Amino acid sequence: MDKKTIIKQVIALVTPLLEPKMELVDVEWINEYESWYLKILLDQDGNIALDDCQRMSRKINSELDAITDLEEAYFLEVSSPGLDRPFKTDRDFERALGKGVEATFYKKIDGSKIHAGLLDSFTAEAVVLRNEKDELQSFERKLIAKIHYRIEF
Repeated sequence: MDKKTIIKQVIALVTPLLEPKMELVDVEWINEYESWYLKILLDQDGNIALDDCQRMSRKINSELDAITDLEEAYFLEVSSPGLDRPFKTDRDFERALGKGVEATFYKKIDGSKIHAGLLDSFTAEAVVLRNEKDELQSFERKLIAKIHYRIEF
């Protein structure tokens, strides 16, 4: 079975199992170190805890074998996407409004491939950041390779 079909089946299985305020962020079917992994990334308002991931892993695992036709042996991982995960949906951008983000571009813009600032606004076509000089900078979304929360130490 191909990767896209597996991911679609898993999304269809997991979505109705989600608890209120819980969100399916991503599903990955990947081969790492000669082993197959089914990675399910969940999030929720107020952050997802280890107990939440364990509970959902048991729920998902009990349903998974009955629904999917996976021929390969695999490891199931249910986890939080982490702070440094790239934004994929408009919901990710909504949650980040007013917060520090870092955008990496495919090529340099104004002399740099990385621009950081507070996420001021976004549309389907553009992202607007407020830089450290309190200036607004608008970037086309199609030019962004990756955007995520800015982690400062």
